[in-house]
Amino acid sequence: FPAVHKISLSFGIAALLGLLILQLPQGGSYILGINPSTGRVPSPEVRKQLDLPPGRVGAIGLRETAAYMKDGEGYLKERVEMHGPVFKTGLFFRPTVMVGSKAAVRDFLPVEPSVSESSLPPSFVQLHTPYSALNQKGDQLKATRAVYSEILGKEALLSYWPQIRANMVQSVEDGLAASSNGDNIMTPIRDGVLGLYFQLWMGLNVNDRNKKLFTDFNAGLLSPMPINLPWTAFGKAMRARETICAETKALIESHIRDGKNQGFDLFTKVLSQARDESGKPWSTHRMSIVSLLFVWGAYEETAAVITNTLRLLSLHPEYVPKIRKELEEFAPNGVGEASLKDLASMSFLRACVKEGIRLIPPSGGGMRVTTQDIELAGYRIPKGWVVTADPRIANKQEDIFGTDIDSYNPERFIQKRFTSNEFFPGGIGSHACPGIEMSELVSMTYLASFMENFSSWEQTAGTSLAWSYIPFQVMTNFQVNLKRRTDP
Repeated sequence: FPAVHKISLSFGIAALLGLLILQLPQGGSYILGINPSTGRVPSPEVRKQLDLPPGRVGAIGLRETAAYMKDGEGYLKERVEMHGPVFKTGLFFRPTVMVGSKAAVRDFLPVEPSVSESSLPPSFVQLHTPYSALNQKGDQLKATRAVYSEILGKEALLSYWPQIRANMVQSVEDGLAASSNGDNIMTPIRDGVLGLYFQLWMGLNVNDRNKKLFTDFNAGLLSPMPINLPWTAFGKAMRARETICAETKALIESHIRDGKNQGFDLFTKVLSQARDESGKPWSTHRMSIVSLLFVWGAYEETAAVITNTLRLLSLHPEYVPKIRKELEEFAPNGVGEASLKDLASMSFLRACVKEGIRLIPPSGGGMRVTTQDIELAGYRIPKGWVVTADPRIANKQEDIFGTDIDSYNPERFIQKRFTSNEFFPGGIGSHACPGIEMSELVSMTYLASFMENFSSWEQTAGTSLAWSYIPFQVMTNFQVNLKRRTDP
């Protein structure tokens, strides 16, 4: 959302505050934790030999943060070329280590739940509330994730399927109308995905008012200072959250009484049975917050995956016949009549989606603060530093994906099953995104319907792509000329 870029307006003040809150590691000896690769505590002699990763932190990381905010993908590419896939930097006023090598991610996976805490900006933390899994750890996080697994489990996906199929088929038709008018196809894709998630997890139909409220909420997440005043981005975000949650809370209470165990009713049924780490039932206020956060965490990234994959397939039409062959085999009567099992059986279409995510990942990794000194891939990471395992680094490692890392090649996901420390589009460890399968399913459904209906979708001559990078990397302008398969 463009409004997010208001972060620059108060950056100077935020920098001064950063000087006050910065937690740089203190001098003295380091006590290294257990190396998960060896299961042993390194000896004092070994400790002295361990160095910090290469890179530059700076006094408060202002320059590094500005470069990262401007173009995260380009920033990472440049730093990896200079320092390798494990490097130190300074981001958001904290010394940070970014990792993407197989060895470093392997080392971080087993210790992440026990030696790290959230490192999100204060505005983000407040807007997400303590009910957000991103702000939780330990037993509290474990209890929340158990509820999420039911909301996104196999039974839930089966219940959601009729709505997913109907919404995505309609979104494809809306894209044709947009293309005929010379409009941006990203708009109906984003609206279709947002509308789907609103219906499934909020019980609301999306409209211009709701979209504006969601825009305001999203725009306040990275506010430099969480000042709750009517004219600040943070204040607008707080009011947007309160408005959306008040409406959703009323609907949740109604559906809990009269639920029919399908779609939004299934969602509310699971929430009504949810228990926290102490065994206490969730309040309907907490349910409404989780409802909002589910939509927030899903719709922009899903829309980005769909659009990125469409563009990549337009540049590599040699893969389209394989998708259509799967459609003939598993959906002979059309996507509108296909079952969830039919769609899930399209392995090459899934590979096309995964390769799109690998080549153009919508987001980076979660940022966690270490609560003790750890060792990753032979480097010393001091207590109080931020560590983030970033898929944008891992996705470009030749030892994982081969020498053609900059090429779109879905076959690599047919030929090999990648491990969780090689391909992790939703992050790693206890805070990995639980909705990756749901996002892939929605993306595949849209793409299957699109391939069923259109023979070509070339970018409109004279137009250019546009992108938004904060908080997700999303294509904001993609104008195409659509040609139906039935057209002469």
